[in-house]
Formats: sequence, C-alpha cells, structure tokens
Amino acid sequence: MANRQQVISTPAAPRPRGHYSQAIRVGDTVWTAGQIPVIPSGTADGDETRFAPDMEGQAEQVIRNVAAVLDAAGATLADIVSVTVHVADSSHWGPFNKVYARMMGDSRPARTVVRGGELPIPGILVEMSVVAVVGSGLPGD
Repeated sequence: MANRQQVISTPAAPRPRGHYSQAIRVGDTVWTAGQIPVIPSGTADGDETRFAPDMEGQAEQVIRNVAAVLDAAGATLADIVSVTVHVADSSHWGPFNKVYARMMGDSRPARTVVRGGELPIPGILVEMSVVAVVGSGLPGD
C-alpha cells in the first residue's frame, strides 16, 4: 500500500496565507511550510498579524510555531533532521542563532541559511521550514 499524504493543521501556529498546508506527513517524515514568527490567534479566522519587533522575540516565536506544527504531526523539535532559515538581513543571523541554539539544545540538524530578501509580511525578520522524521529524536527527549 502506498504512503498517503496527511495534511497537518493546527490553530497553535499561524494559518496558511495561501493555497498550501502548514505541513505534510508521509509515513514518518514531516515537511513543514515556511513558518513565520506571527503570534497565532488560535482560531481559524483570527487576525494573525502580531509579531515581536526584534529578532530575539521573532526567533523564539518562529521556533514555537514550528514546534506546534510538528506536535500536530506527532513530532518534536528533537525529530528535526533538516532546517532552512531565511533571515531578512545578515545582521539578524547572530541573534537568531543564539536563540536557535538555546531552544534546540543538543539537537543539531543539518541547516541551510538564506540571508537577505523580502519576507511575507513587512517587519518579519525570519522564516523557517524543517523536515522531521518522527521518532528520530535524541534519547530521553
């Protein structure tokens, strides 16, 4: 029997702003869409335009949003095997990486960083997408 795509959706993360899913799970693998640091309203039709003005706050929120989507898919931050991060400017990389290291702990997935460029909403400084394999996390997590 072929693997079926499972659409992942949770009000604990920002709702999609277009024709896409927050994540897709096939078997034990989860691919998230790019998550932005918007504070989710928790409702399907809520206004989700609030976000922290600084990179540290946005970094924490974007990782919380990724974690919420992964949780809805049955995965955790420790299950991440690959990360793609877009930062609006090179000057934001250091503050992002500091928060990322703290929140990811001992987990060190492969990572790609893209610096510069316009992100989906004016004022957004970071966007992050991940690939996770359910159950691949570190022992004890």
